[in-house]
Amino acid sequence: MNVRCIIRIMATMTIIATMNRRLGKGGLSIAVDGFAFRHKSVAYRRYTYSSSSLSSTATTTDKNVRLFPEEINVLYDSKCNVCKLEMDWLVSRDIRINGPDNRKLKLTDLEDENYNENDPANGGIDYDTGMAAIYAIKYDGTLYKGVPVFELAYDTVKLGWIWKLNEVPAINRFFNWGYELFAKNRTRFTRGTSLEELIQLNAVKKEAQQKAIEDDCESCKNKI
Repeated sequence: MNVRCIIRIMATMTIIATMNRRLGKGGLSIAVDGFAFRHKSVAYRRYTYSSSSLSSTATTTDKNVRLFPEEINVLYDSKCNVCKLEMDWLVSRDIRINGPDNRKLKLTDLEDENYNENDPANGGIDYDTGMAAIYAIKYDGTLYKGVPVFELAYDTVKLGWIWKLNEVPAINRFFNWGYELFAKNRTRFTRGTSLEELIQLNAVKKEAQQKAIEDDCESCKNKI
């Protein structure tokens, strides 16, 4: 394991420990509904959801059709400095390892005003859901959530060995606990506001955009 990887792992543990101290001793209850399966050398977990719009088995109608050229599409928050730093680093390694014309990792910014939750490549994940946890969509439409996204992303850039420890049940539970804790409080630490406030702001922004479109259409009608 090189120095960079060790530093990154230590930094992650520090963030989790800091959040735990700030949140007190109440702890966090985590319920993960899924099962383990293998893809290459990494053990992933496929998740199921109570909402009919979210399914880990969501796939294209034709198995031979790819949703995009890359292997996976990671949905992320570009205004989160921690998230952007991680994604930028993975992309730079992807380009270095696989070449600029043969990239395996696709990134989609949830904060992009053109983000389309109805695009199959985005797995039906809306802004509210995507901001609450990290999601990735495989080229065949399979949906991943949480820690398995990092496992898959790192494996894509030939760093899957870093997550081999996650195959140990106790460590897997710790990683999942740590990620759930981070995801629940991420925006407070990285953007200085709550997830609920960001969701409200996004709703207002979308409403304003829709009104602008409608007003523009109305003005077009008046010109005719």
